[in-house]
Parts: sequence; C-alpha cells; structure tokens
Amino acid sequence: MRIRSTLILAACVSGLTLPGCGRPESPKVYTVPKEQPLQETARENAGTDADPGAARESRAERARSRLTWELPQGWTEAPAGRVNAAQFTVKTAGGEVGISVTPLPNLSGKEEMVVNMWREQVGQPPLEPGKLGEQISKVEVAGGEGQLFEVAGNREGAAQRMVTAFLHQPDASWFFKLSGPETGVNEQRPAFLSFLKSVRIAGAEKP
Repeated sequence: MRIRSTLILAACVSGLTLPGCGRPESPKVYTVPKEQPLQETARENAGTDADPGAARESRAERARSRLTWELPQGWTEAPAGRVNAAQFTVKTAGGEVGISVTPLPNLSGKEEMVVNMWREQVGQPPLEPGKLGEQISKVEVAGGEGQLFEVAGNREGAAQRMVTAFLHQPDASWFFKLSGPETGVNEQRPAFLSFLKSVRIAGAEKP
C-alpha cells in the first residue's frame, strides 16, 4: 500500500491562501513508500470522527511551541492554521507576500518529488532526470545546514515566485516557504534568509 504524499504537500500549500499558492487544474500525483512517520501524519491530518480538525490543530500547536525566531521588519504573524506551524505576511510594493513554516514527515531522499510539487504550483514541468543538483543549494536553517530551491512562473498573467528552504531532522522535515508576486518575493528574499538563520527548533536532534 502506498500513501499519496501529494495530500500532505498539497495541504501545506493550501494552508497559505496568499498569492502564489494557486492549484493546477490537473495535478500530478507523486507517491512515496508507506513509512511509519507518514502513517502517523496521515492519521493526525485525518483527525477523528468526533472532531476532524482537532488532531491537525493539536499537531500544529505542538510544532509551534517548539519554534522561536527573530521577526524581520515589516512582517506580521498570521494565524498558523491546521497544517502550518507558523505563517507571516508582509506588504511590498509588488503586493502581499506570504511566509509559512511547515513540519512534515522526514522526506530525506525525496527532494526531487518535493521540488516537482512546488514547480507544478507555478506551472513548471517536472525536472529532467539528473537536474536536481542544479536546482538546490545549501543554506543555513535553524543553526543547521538546510537546502534551498526557487521556482518561478505565472498565475493569471502575473509573475509569481517561491523560495523554499527545508531542513531534515530525524523526526521531521521542516519547510520554510516565501511566496507571492515575483517582485515582492525578490524584495523579501534577504529578510527571509536572515529569518532562516534566526529560527530555532526546540528538541530537534541533529541528523
């Protein structure tokens, strides 16, 4: 049996209802083998019959309690929602830009799937085989060595951009996404990189 990781990653994307978070009309499905962390997250995201949102909210609250950061100038914290542990918005000359912090099951080794999911969000085709290394660079995240990739495209005729950093930990992979109008994202990119350095995750073990 295989679990569609699309459900988890799509939930992350839909949790931030800001420009640059559009959905393609005919989404592709990327799958990964069923693993215990993925099972646990699927159950948590499903909630319970009595209260479907309770488990998801509890998980987000638990993750939020582990985070600290230095808030860049102009950023405003928004309600975290059911999937994202933290969300922020910032107004720029190019429009409103969104930032999200999302813990997911450990996805180490599945970077190509992750990049392709985000590429699809802005109408880009999947990476050609062997091209992943050209899309990912190293970046400091929460005092550790994370990875970063950027994708750009158009939505309703407007240029959009996403800058995504992620850090694998034994218990989770933490995703940090900056998304919105391209000019606004480019303007906030330096602040986003500083934010990544300032983040700390309590209880996170080194891989």
